[in-house]
Amino acid sequence: MTEEDPATDYIMIATGTGFAPYRRFIRRLFVEDTPASEVYKGEAWLFIECDKSDTLLYENELIEARASSPDNLCIDHALSHIQDKVEEYSDNIFNKLSNGAHIYFCGLKESMPGIQDVLKEVDIVSKGLDYNSG
Repeated sequence: MTEEDPATDYIMIATGTGFAPYRRFIRRLFVEDTPASEVYKGEAWLFIECDKSDTLLYENELIEARASSPDNLCIDHALSHIQDKVEEYSDNIFNKLSNGAHIYFCGLKESMPGIQDVLKEVDIVSKGLDYNSG
């Protein structure tokens, strides 16, 4: 966790088993009595890929964390491909990143090319460049 600025936003993208490290991260920020939870003022935004929303393990933990800090924790389930959800919120993600947010990826390595493509395409488009011209 970035300790320098407690207002730093975090964007967490989890595919498959990649959710596991974020469980602890979220608990330390929003559930447990920790130095980080006492001072954290940013927004933590979790994108989690799952087959069906009702099959998501640890849903109760997410509900508990969200209830303890509804203004600081955002959770989006991707019921298909995670890159589709990232693309849906790409403007918000890039605004946060341009304001100093940190982005983390964890999970299935096979998902990374699709996520990277979305991030590259949106970044290029937002700068007014032709995506094909590189």
